[in-house]
Amino acid sequence: MLAWVFVLQMRPRSAATAIIDVHTHFLPPGLVDVLRSGEYELARVQERSGSGPWLVCRNGVQFPLEPKFYDPEAKLRWMDAKGIDVSLTSTTAPLFLYEVGERRSAEIARMVNDAAGELAAWSGGRMIGMATVPMMAPELAAEELRRACGELGLKGVEIGTSVGERMLDDPVLDPFWAAAEDLRCPVFLHPYTYMLGLQQHPGFQHFFLLNTVGNPLETHLAAGRLILGGVFDRHPGLVVVLSHGGGGLPFQLARLQHTYQLREAVREAAAHAPFHYLDNLRFDTVLYDERPLDFLLELVGLERVVFGTDGPFDIADLTGIEFARRHGEEVAERILEANARAVFNLPG
Repeated sequence: MLAWVFVLQMRPRSAATAIIDVHTHFLPPGLVDVLRSGEYELARVQERSGSGPWLVCRNGVQFPLEPKFYDPEAKLRWMDAKGIDVSLTSTTAPLFLYEVGERRSAEIARMVNDAAGELAAWSGGRMIGMATVPMMAPELAAEELRRACGELGLKGVEIGTSVGERMLDDPVLDPFWAAAEDLRCPVFLHPYTYMLGLQQHPGFQHFFLLNTVGNPLETHLAAGRLILGGVFDRHPGLVVVLSHGGGGLPFQLARLQHTYQLREAVREAAAHAPFHYLDNLRFDTVLYDERPLDFLLELVGLERVVFGTDGPFDIADLTGIEFARRHGEEVAERILEANARAVFNLPG
């Protein structure tokens, strides 16, 4: 059982469009305890006098671990303050813990997923968990995904933009992709390697560029590998949700399309040109400005955009709410609610 004490809180529902946040993070107490223990060398929870716990990554990235990251009542208060009805919660990146070994990673994933299932029940469906799985062991990842989305009723799975140095189009990962396709379980893609220091770039050493440039770059690269690496040809029913508006992908997708037609190397694995695979992708609204959101909507189509915030980080983005409403009732209903219900198989 979970280490927290629950007091059920329900927000009154109206007949208006519900707001479903597909990009929001939460840490169960058991995972916080793992980080406190020092077991995970790349990140740890550090207690600081007068300011509470902080999450500190080996490469220097750090932030205060406020209660809204791990206290369900604080999380619900944050949601209510932002007008959010339902959160699809996922493990706070960059804490996938792929580096602790197959057996231990599988144990931690089970603990996280059990907690997510209990949290959904306690919250009356307001906080619905996405699974986490031990991606370095694809067969174990597939097994845990089937348990999480079957027995526990979780709705989706969050994975990193790579598995360490292994790219997501590596056929070794196909057992996981096959399970996700079979379960109709959407895969939420989130960057993590620059934040943890698993990848190094001399230009990212200052100005928080590890996050503001590194994260979108990771998403762009991973999505390009999924498209051109043939993953969607091998698993045509797979749906992948790209965080942070897809990174740079939407703004450079035409470049991939153009080079696919010209260069044999680009056509090495993918059976079709990149635009063909848009049906396999969804894009959240975490772009911080309505102008790139207008471009994204025009490029990929209304049915492929879902609302997200990246909450409860201090850089959480609520732009998608007013953006969707500015486009009228039909657009607002699709972006803020209906698309998420369809992708994540949520009850109406």
